[in-house]
Amino acid sequence: MIRIFLAVFLLSLPVQAWDSPTHSFITEESLKPVAKEWKLDEPVVVTSFENFLGKLSQEKPEIKTREDFATWLQINPKSKFDTPYKIEKIGSATTPLEILKLYSQRPDDHRDENLSVHRLEQFWFGGTSGANSQAFRHMEKPPFDLRHPISTSGFPLGTLGEASQRAQIYFDLSLLANKLGEPYWAWNFLGCALHYLEDLHQPYHTVQLPPSLAWEGIKAYFDWGRKEKKGFLSTLTHVISNTHHYFEGYVAFQHRNLQNATAQLWSKALNGDNAAPLTPSIQALAKQTRDFSNRLAEETIQNTWGLTGNNLKKSKSYTLYFSDEPAFPDPVPFLNPNHEERSKAASKISEILLKDFEHQGKMIRTTIRAFMDGTRKGEQHAS
Repeated sequence: MIRIFLAVFLLSLPVQAWDSPTHSFITEESLKPVAKEWKLDEPVVVTSFENFLGKLSQEKPEIKTREDFATWLQINPKSKFDTPYKIEKIGSATTPLEILKLYSQRPDDHRDENLSVHRLEQFWFGGTSGANSQAFRHMEKPPFDLRHPISTSGFPLGTLGEASQRAQIYFDLSLLANKLGEPYWAWNFLGCALHYLEDLHQPYHTVQLPPSLAWEGIKAYFDWGRKEKKGFLSTLTHVISNTHHYFEGYVAFQHRNLQNATAQLWSKALNGDNAAPLTPSIQALAKQTRDFSNRLAEETIQNTWGLTGNNLKKSKSYTLYFSDEPAFPDPVPFLNPNHEERSKAASKISEILLKDFEHQGKMIRTTIRAFMDGTRKGEQHAS
């Protein structure tokens, strides 16, 4: 019984938050209104990682190679962390907005996979190897709170995950790159910081295993898992993955059609020129985001099921096809046949996402403003 109990909480959960186009969409829509005022449309020259590394080694002599850098940053050296996208050419011009759009999606490039940097932390997310081994970097559950016992449940009872910490690490790295006279890499790393902040706006990335998900997985095992000899843990994982993945796929499906009225509402929610009051650190800002998103998790889960009826709890899988880019199956076949329930849930999900995207746009603009303030202070200090 103890082994089963632990296994329930040690399931290797899905770790993709938003797909790559959604990350870019969120970043662009959040910053378009302020791009001109904040000079995010002014040219920046694309420089090589070797160029940045040469300057960094002067500041930090222990970092001489890309492997040294990967060790220092605690990332997988086999990933493409140092390789610009194919549409960028060394010596060509781009803009900060374009760089942020591209690199807000980049940390899904396997840099956080197959690491053994925090074994205990990774233990709770399913281990240190495989595609889901990046979960501890892209998710974060707040500590257990009696005021929110369902959404903050899970083991251990304290904070679990490093998404807020990674946002701070890349933010600090962006300031360092700017100080070294490498603006391209400053915006590159800042885009990476946005990735973790955006991941924390996905409600499923701020919970571990809520009781509602566990209960539906257990019921599914007794309803059909035993008959199909799927196994208890496999059935439980199936229901969790279906629910998590479907929400991501539904959002991706909607926003890909920008003529879609829902997607247009989401764009307007992200748009704006407002920013939150600056906190002591980007990590503190990310933790605020984590807690905000966590409070939306149970409502998101229930309405994902309302949108789909019992379809996600059956044996049919809604599976993301992972390669370098995730692919989302059509969500329509999984929709709830009950029109009234489906419409009510769709409306609630739209409300949740409007609230989420409005908060997300504000947090992204706050992060960019903090970077610009930090670079100005650095320039004043240098002078």
